[in-house]
Amino acid sequence: MIRCCIAAILSCAIAPDTTAATGFISLADPTAVPDWFPFEVSKIDVTSPGILRFDQLGSVTEVRAIPGTAFRVGETTFSVMGERPWSGLLRNENGSSMAMIRWGNSANGEGARVALTDRVWVRFDENVAMRLEWHESAGEAETALASALPQLESAQWGIVEGGVTQWFTSFAPGTGAILKDGTRATLVEFVDSFVDDALGRPAVRVRFDREGQREEEWCIGEADRKGARVQFECPASRPVVVRVAAWAEGSARLGVSVGGTLADSGILDADIPWQVPGTEHELSIEQVLANAFYIAPEQSPWKEAVVRNARATIDVREGEAVREGDALLSYIRKEDARRIAMTLRRADGSETVATLDGGREIEIADGERRFRLRFESRDSGDGIRVEELMDSERFSPALVFCMALVLVAFAGIASAANWKRRLQRSR
Repeated sequence: MIRCCIAAILSCAIAPDTTAATGFISLADPTAVPDWFPFEVSKIDVTSPGILRFDQLGSVTEVRAIPGTAFRVGETTFSVMGERPWSGLLRNENGSSMAMIRWGNSANGEGARVALTDRVWVRFDENVAMRLEWHESAGEAETALASALPQLESAQWGIVEGGVTQWFTSFAPGTGAILKDGTRATLVEFVDSFVDDALGRPAVRVRFDREGQREEEWCIGEADRKGARVQFECPASRPVVVRVAAWAEGSARLGVSVGGTLADSGILDADIPWQVPGTEHELSIEQVLANAFYIAPEQSPWKEAVVRNARATIDVREGEAVREGDALLSYIRKEDARRIAMTLRRADGSETVATLDGGREIEIADGERRFRLRFESRDSGDGIRVEELMDSERFSPALVFCMALVLVAFAGIASAANWKRRLQRSR
């Protein structure tokens, strides 16, 4: 009996850390923390960073796609810019001829991906207009770029009434409409180059007749005329006009006109950004498809990682492999890659950040008190299980219980021995 009691004491004394208290912090309401927990949750970020995998001739490098992470592959240093929803073109026989381009700043490498649709203009700031033109052959594409800009082909003028614009594509004198208040708006003339415009842009003159009163108004193409009653859109009259002429999937030629004159032209290469004359931007082609739909970021079920080196910015869609030099770069997402960063504030205002990466648990301290945090999924929702730890050297509840057992046992042994002696004396 004595040996058993001693063994119980030793087992309690050498037991690992025990739990003094247990609680739960819900990710849905992280402000509700256990009363005994000495921290407040001032901020919580839940992300699921994927993995970037570089395979260079059999040598594999893997890093988490966390913004700011820098790593080297061979002689090249890469920096992770972050993750975002993927956007791009998906081949579909019912779609339109489209191209996906990157329009970036030459100085800092920042830029945006832009979807171009056949014969639809896209504007960049107040100077640049761009569109895709699909042709039957490479020769036809080259001839089209060398020809004059398509001025009226893509132009329209309009009358604004009550915040709504009524557009016209005819530039024949006499074109117009009668407005709701009885005013007759009529196009009087169109000029290729307005004499009072420093850029020599085209213009329209519109006449307004109402109850015997007549007014006329000039409107210059692509002029900023917010609140004006006449609008004139003529993208080809902008100072810089970029035309992407395609004739087959993956094949396109670039033509850049500055001030109405062709300034540069050549074959677009997906791996080589093209410095656009008259701007501080460069253009590179990513996709050219004869029939496609555009998937916008807010509609996309996929994500992509963005990586930058000294030469270029690289986008890698999940499940895709991109060649970078002699290496293949792929982006992989895993279900158990959840990363939770909790900013914990003490009563004195000081803060600490606790980060749970994947399924890993961590320990934090507040003075002599220690706590264990780990992710836990419950029927009521996901959250963080919080445990306050108690060292085995201290008088934990288990140790106190063991000691009580020993005392009871010794008391029982002593009582039995005393009873035995009394019994012997009575005899």
